Amino acid sequence: MTPMEDIELIAKARSLAARDCMHALGYKEWKIDTVPMAATTSYKEADLIDYVDPAEAGKSGYPGISPRQPLIFDRRAATTAGPSQEALDAYMGKTVRTTSGISVPAGGCAEDGDRKVRATGTTNVVTELPVDPRDLAAESRFSALRDSRMRTAFLAWSSCMAGNGMRYAEPSAARHDPRWAGRRAESPAGEDEKRVAQADGLCQQKVNLVGTYKALQAAYQKEMIGKHESALATVPRIFRGWVENAERIVAKG
Repeated sequence: MTPMEDIELIAKARSLAARDCMHALGYKEWKIDTVPMAATTSYKEADLIDYVDPAEAGKSGYPGISPRQPLIFDRRAATTAGPSQEALDAYMGKTVRTTSGISVPAGGCAEDGDRKVRATGTTNVVTELPVDPRDLAAESRFSALRDSRMRTAFLAWSSCMAGNGMRYAEPSAARHDPRWAGRRAESPAGEDEKRVAQADGLCQQKVNLVGTYKALQAAYQKEMIGKHESALATVPRIFRGWVENAERIVAKG
């Protein structure tokens, strides 16, 4: 599956190529972060259910949320960053020509930057993935959650929590309890949160909740690999081409 560091590299290359496109259109003040990229934390692997260390949770509760970061090509974030509406229209492809008469690439500079990364060879034709392994991985995660065996594990976990006087249907309800769901990472957890988080981790261990989830997820992944085996075999070559394009763009700066 595509490593996150390569996805981050491609995102950076898209922004650099889009910046060059905007400069070519006459918007010389446009920078790589005029439309902000996602924060580095957006490129960390994450799963729907992860192990909760009871000892650590008892000391610090659940991980607090980090300040919200703008997404790549977030139009609202771009609007507050200061560029003119004319520049934004050229970037987003909402105009075919600048006021100075220069033709805007199809889809604007945002899409032009994407094409520069995903083009094949010296052409400007985008090579698409026949199937995206990360989409299949996401599908496997949700299939595992819907599986009756997972629901049984949730019931066992919920019963364990009830034995501690805590009423939750599943771990996400405990982690996102309104009493601490909005706690920032820099703020310490309260005693109630620590108590629930520790019990959550202990009950997960007792019923092997994460083990059940991971096993089901792997089973669904194997099923999807079987269905898409021939298409998946072509993905590494295509993606390697994107990464090589991105490396050249980033090296150029």
